[in-house]
Amino acid sequence: MKKLVECIPNFSEGRSLEVVKRLVDIVRSGGVELLDYSSDPDHNRTVITYAGDMKDVVETAFKLARQAMAEIDICFHSGVHPRIGALDVLPLVPLGNTTLDDCISAVRKLGKRLGKELQLPVYYYGCAARDASRARLSDLRRGGLEGLKERMLHNPDWRPDEGPEYLHPTAGAAALGVRKPLIAYNVNLLSDDLKAAQRIAAHIRESGGGLHGVDALGVRLAEAGMVQVTVNLRDAGLTSLDMIYDAICAAADEEGIRVDGGELVGMVPLDEVMRIFGRATGLPGIGPERVLEWKLKERVGF
Repeated sequence: MKKLVECIPNFSEGRSLEVVKRLVDIVRSGGVELLDYSSDPDHNRTVITYAGDMKDVVETAFKLARQAMAEIDICFHSGVHPRIGALDVLPLVPLGNTTLDDCISAVRKLGKRLGKELQLPVYYYGCAARDASRARLSDLRRGGLEGLKERMLHNPDWRPDEGPEYLHPTAGAAALGVRKPLIAYNVNLLSDDLKAAQRIAAHIRESGGGLHGVDALGVRLAEAGMVQVTVNLRDAGLTSLDMIYDAICAAADEEGIRVDGGELVGMVPLDEVMRIFGRATGLPGIGPERVLEWKLKERVGF
């Protein structure tokens, strides 16, 4: 029986369309389904979402890592998003009957291969973490590449899980993980006040006493001439995108700043869309089975 899995690799390149195209072409030729990809020049980051059978997904991930290492020199990277490597983050998300344990086994085999064949230091995070201090991606990326380098040099507890005990000279390191579905969501603010964006981010994130399952940062978008609150929603069960948007709008209003809308990075589960629709329409129990296209696809393969 096939093991269906989703993979969402993040690369530290969002400005060279040629490099992005070559990465996307690897996915298109990998026997997997390309679901989405997006690049941002201010973040200088590309996120690709694809899914398929575990074997094909993992083999494609290895090829993507090898290509990223050949194309991206992290030493010359600049961007507002924290990063530790060319292939910065690669999580697996179980789909269908695939389990978290299935994904943990697969991601650790991939990590061993990256460490041995490509000499890339690998850290496991999320459900794949071997140490609780590394489970949160934000802890791994604290201080970016420079912060990780210092920890690797001076703290034996921060030796990589796989590969050499030093950063790759051009590719840095990679974080490989297993997690449940995560929603990446950004909200733009019509202001260039970075401190205000950072205060808003601190107000809404869980670690600051804000919304459950929310990580957030305030960043500056130089090309757009504005600032942004960039959000990862780790748990959509108790917090939803509309709750995040409303909280940002309220905090921005207190700062005297107008909001310029949101943007989705990657995919969003249908259940989350239905929860938002249900809350907005007074139909909290509505589900995908009431969506015309969903029912047609389920019944007649439309």
